[in-house]
Amino acid sequence: MRSQSTTNGGGEALFVGGAFTTAGGTSKSRIAKWNGASWSAVGAGVNDDVLAFGVFDDSSGPRLYVGGEFSTAGGVSANHVARWDGATWSALAGGMKDDVFALAPFGAGGDHSLYVGGDFQFASGPPGPERIARWRGCQGLPSAFEFVPGCVGNTATLTTNTSRMSIGAPVDFDVLAGNYPSGAALLYLGFSGTGPGGCGLLLPGMEILLDVSLPFVLVGSAPTVAGAADISVAVPPVPGLVGLTVLFQAANIALSEPLWPMELTNGLRTTVGF
Repeated sequence: MRSQSTTNGGGEALFVGGAFTTAGGTSKSRIAKWNGASWSAVGAGVNDDVLAFGVFDDSSGPRLYVGGEFSTAGGVSANHVARWDGATWSALAGGMKDDVFALAPFGAGGDHSLYVGGDFQFASGPPGPERIARWRGCQGLPSAFEFVPGCVGNTATLTTNTSRMSIGAPVDFDVLAGNYPSGAALLYLGFSGTGPGGCGLLLPGMEILLDVSLPFVLVGSAPTVAGAADISVAVPPVPGLVGLTVLFQAANIALSEPLWPMELTNGLRTTVGF
């Protein structure tokens, strides 16, 4: 069950989505609207489960965006993502090729976009976004989904021998490959945030993003052999670093395969001490 409160469609309302087919004793296909007193249908609804909501203003006013397992919305083709304007459903270009689990508007640094995350490898059409894509759809801007660099899934694992770094001492990181047993592992250092050039690297479970817009810091690298890479990082002997919390994340790159596909690791949060 998912919910979203919005003024979309006139007046404050609560939208609820999920796998249900009735609400308030009447037919409601996977999505319904509650006005504080009664349930009402949202057009003809969608033909499969609703997994995500987001409210985004595409320059024509706030609209409710819905993602999930469905392939139609309001009886028209809408692959896993659709828009409700208060009266009718519409598709977003060709949509996605697999389920959508997350929708989040973002506007900073000149970016004004709706970010879409899910199981999809590509948006419908030519090969492009993997697992996360950006929809802007504003006047004078692209109206299709765009690739978001750096967000290609987190199938590798990053571990370290300590949860607290000490100035002047080395820290060992281990990268365990998920899909690509040979290649190169790159370890990055950054701070939470997002950059205007992209979404950054996903840090699952931490609800933040590692900023990979320039400048970001590559702190170490090592060859990936037999599914593993060991990277040692020397912490500078600078007392001013004590108490600083930093984030690490690694990328494992398959250098022997076409287009150098990569996989990301989980993120690690560490604190610098003596």
